[in-house]
Amino acid sequence: MNKKSYRHFIFRKILHNRLALTGGIFIIILSLIAFFASLIANDKPILVIYQNRLLLPCIYVPQDLKQADWLNIINKSDFSISPPIPYSPIGVNLNECLLAPSPSHWLGTDENGRDVLARMIHGSRISLQVGIIAVGISLIVGVYLGAMAGYYGGWLDSLISRFIEIMMCFPFFFLVLAVMAFLEPGIYKIMIVIGLTSWTGIARLTRGEFIKIRNEEYILAARCLGLSNSKIIFRHILPNAIAPVLVSATFGIASAVLVESSLTFLGFGVQIPTASWGEILSQGHKYLTIAWWLPLFPGLAIFLTVLAYNLLGEGLRDALDPRLTGSGDSW
Repeated sequence: MNKKSYRHFIFRKILHNRLALTGGIFIIILSLIAFFASLIANDKPILVIYQNRLLLPCIYVPQDLKQADWLNIINKSDFSISPPIPYSPIGVNLNECLLAPSPSHWLGTDENGRDVLARMIHGSRISLQVGIIAVGISLIVGVYLGAMAGYYGGWLDSLISRFIEIMMCFPFFFLVLAVMAFLEPGIYKIMIVIGLTSWTGIARLTRGEFIKIRNEEYILAARCLGLSNSKIIFRHILPNAIAPVLVSATFGIASAVLVESSLTFLGFGVQIPTASWGEILSQGHKYLTIAWWLPLFPGLAIFLTVLAYNLLGEGLRDALDPRLTGSGDSW
């Protein structure tokens, strides 16, 4: 079976898994919302023609208009296109504090009069960035250490395995919390800390796959042909061992999103006025009895995002594991 037909087989298995497909569609929609957040929710127009100038304020603001009153410019412009949600995620309006969901503010406003929907849309960027970048760091560390341990074995395998076991003795969330307690809060620090403390599962999985593959006949043939260890590891073994690692990484993104939201809720993560689901939830719990929408919507977004990644991860695992393939499936 060639690689192209195998990819089609995996894709077809995921399409037939309704839960995994639903999770994948949700993640794609969320990613698009995060990527185009500035065009969806902003107090600046998407496009405006003002004084014979074509401006794209959501993308780039000229130096002479940095402090401009865009509402006044829109009123005086020849043509303008405003975002669907015409509110800034950090724009304060003390005349509209704690307004319930309405046609003007679909998800209501917070204690400073900021539109919750605008903050939710821009907060999706933070959650996805943390999940993807943190898991990227853990993949680099975990795959490298696991590959070295699994391929070379011996004392190096024992050393790396003992180090992994020591790291796994510490509960993951409390380890992250302890490290963040000694650092200044910040989104990039969260990414690095989560990435450098969540690689152990990936390392163990990679090590197991390398141990299983390193004695295959095509690897022995590559050694006989004089290929270097680096070429054998990265060109021949890693592509055949990476599939289950990617499944683990999908679950890791869900875990990273949850950890970031938890850290921000506790005050160790994203700080005001930056929009984040955890920050909205942290502020909203103070007004639980009078502003139910503040904790509800970010909590629901976190739950659905984590669920979507877990469903997609389950679907990938089922598609990639031949033991879970039904007897009616054919390559």
